[in-house]
Amino acid sequence: MAGEMPRGERTLRLQHGSRIEALCVLGGHVRADVFGAAPAGAVAFGVKHTEGVSVDVLFRGRAEPEAVPGAGTRWPLDEGTALRFSMSRASSEVNDNKVTVSFFAEGGKPINQAGVFLTGVGISLDVDADQDGVVEKNSPNKGIPHSPIFTDTVVFRVAPWIMTPSTLAPVNLFVCSMKDNYLFTKEIQTLAAKAGCKLKVCFGYINRGDRWMQDEIELGYTHAPHKSFPVVLDSPRERGMEQLPIKELLGPDFGYVHKEPLFEATASLDSFGNVEVSPPVSVAGKEYPLGRILIGSSFPAPAGRRMTGLVRDFLYAQRVQAPVELYSDWLAVGNVNEFVTFVPTSDKKRFRMLLASPAACYRLFREKQKEGQGQATMFKGYSGTDTKRVTINKVLSNDVLTQQNQYVQRCIDWNRDILKKELGLLEEDIIDLPALFKLDKQGKAVPYFPNTVTMIVLAKDLGIPKPFGPVAGGECCLERRIRALLEPLGLCCRFLEDVASYHGSLGEVRCGTNVQRRPFAFKWWHCTP
Repeated sequence: MAGEMPRGERTLRLQHGSRIEALCVLGGHVRADVFGAAPAGAVAFGVKHTEGVSVDVLFRGRAEPEAVPGAGTRWPLDEGTALRFSMSRASSEVNDNKVTVSFFAEGGKPINQAGVFLTGVGISLDVDADQDGVVEKNSPNKGIPHSPIFTDTVVFRVAPWIMTPSTLAPVNLFVCSMKDNYLFTKEIQTLAAKAGCKLKVCFGYINRGDRWMQDEIELGYTHAPHKSFPVVLDSPRERGMEQLPIKELLGPDFGYVHKEPLFEATASLDSFGNVEVSPPVSVAGKEYPLGRILIGSSFPAPAGRRMTGLVRDFLYAQRVQAPVELYSDWLAVGNVNEFVTFVPTSDKKRFRMLLASPAACYRLFREKQKEGQGQATMFKGYSGTDTKRVTINKVLSNDVLTQQNQYVQRCIDWNRDILKKELGLLEEDIIDLPALFKLDKQGKAVPYFPNTVTMIVLAKDLGIPKPFGPVAGGECCLERRIRALLEPLGLCCRFLEDVASYHGSLGEVRCGTNVQRRPFAFKWWHCTP
């Protein structure tokens, strides 16, 4: 579409004895003070102009129609007398129109002249108002010349919705209050206090039995040069918590976006546990100062589950966090946060990427077996349904479980290669956390023990699902290995028991919580998508 610039009136100072040059914007007016430009002794004036100019004579602000040029019409010079002229078409060359004012003394004797050369210019703003990628120039309301004197291009961009990675500082931590998660909520409260952020509990009258806070909403922000404020993106899933963003978050300084598909969203890939964002990265010389969005998908298999197109298209349309699609359909729930997350560090890289790794778990268990701890038992104090005595030796001798985890590792490695390429990562930027999976009747993977990658990150304080791994020497060897991997980076690990409240329903700590974070210091309009 084409939009015209606002029309207005410019003031011009005529000078007797000379001719000046001026631009006349089509649709606007130029006002010239005749009385102030008159020489001494002048009592009247006349006007001549070329046909491209329209002229009004103003007496104390009131217009009087001008006579036909060349007819010899004269007007008395009174204080406040002025001219107002305009042009209806653009000039074909500079100074191709003119206005001449002649001044006369008593008796009609000519004294002097003042003149102005005018160049008519059309100023128009071409914008892609319908956002189809094409700037239309055929609006009937435009006075654009066939041979423009000057052209320029201006780009306007709509402020995007921006996701915040887990490496940014937390502001508010959200969790649902359920009948079976009281102790978990108390631990979360302690963790939030330690990290210096506020805990906001969503009670039953709002959550209506839906505990999956991470899946319902994604907390981001929008930013203009004069203001920044948080914006919640509401998931298309409808599991009971849909009133949360409207009743608890929406306000004068808290925005709300909801993308409702034509058909009911049923796939778990539409949950926002399936949308993550990386920290800022540099990839083959291209900077992504706001990181890149990660979306779980099924692209290796044409018949698999995908995120609903409405939400996916919205994420792509923001442009400043160019999305990367990963393969998550191999999981029963199918969310990317089940195998990847990011933690902040204080070194040059500023972050590490954590990946779930069955291979790392088997390496650890073999180490313990060689140390003579093969009888170390898993799931001590575990409140889930697995009550059989499971030892390191039993895990390592289970051929079916081994084959299943080899398949899972191949799926994760597929994503590992994509992430390395699309985020510009080296192997030294990646930390493999021990994890095991098993396949359900549909051949989809579920965690064998609580999945530690699906943690919450509150600055340097991590809330990690307690894995209930083999206890050797009075300590869970999985917890010990995770501490050894993360604590040297300045991170603090706190293992939270989430079996009854989340893990038993195929979720973890991260799935039951959500974090509002501080915006990036970087201004999005300084980057080129």
